[in-house]
Amino acid sequence: MPKMTRVQSRAKALREKHGVTAVPVDVARLAELEGVDVDRSDFGNEISGLLVKHGDRATIGVNARHAGARQRFTIAHELGHYLLHSSRELFVDKDYIVHFRDENSTSGYDPIEVEANQFAAELIMPEVEVRQLFSEERFDIDDEGALKRLAARFQVSPTAMAVRLSSLGLVVVS
Repeated sequence: MPKMTRVQSRAKALREKHGVTAVPVDVARLAELEGVDVDRSDFGNEISGLLVKHGDRATIGVNARHAGARQRFTIAHELGHYLLHSSRELFVDKDYIVHFRDENSTSGYDPIEVEANQFAAELIMPEVEVRQLFSEERFDIDDEGALKRLAARFQVSPTAMAVRLSSLGLVVVS
């Protein structure tokens, strides 16, 4: 099993702190438990989400136009910013492409965004659970049905699930 990064450890610790042991993870509830409000608003086509800190509270804005799976990832991503990057007051994430990278593959990417993506991936697709469910079913990355079933268990998009499987070394995505 690959070494868990500091960022991924923080996501795991958050789940443990609030007794979250099952998937799918209720990310909006976790945000609330951490003192972060979640507001779903129409941000048009460009903004996926944002985080605004105000005093000892914060608000995650998530684009209500996006699919539920995308909104879940956005909430987890912004919660990552809140917990990992406390020195900044505002994060606005435009319609970003999800990249789950390890610390050795971040060149060319904003390290803060990479960390928020790693946090989100571990929060909503915990490595232990992904590996367990992956091993229970013979998996073929070309089998869209298998990928969709696995993604549905975590309430994420098939694309996010494929990237997560690849980042864990379980499949090779070309």
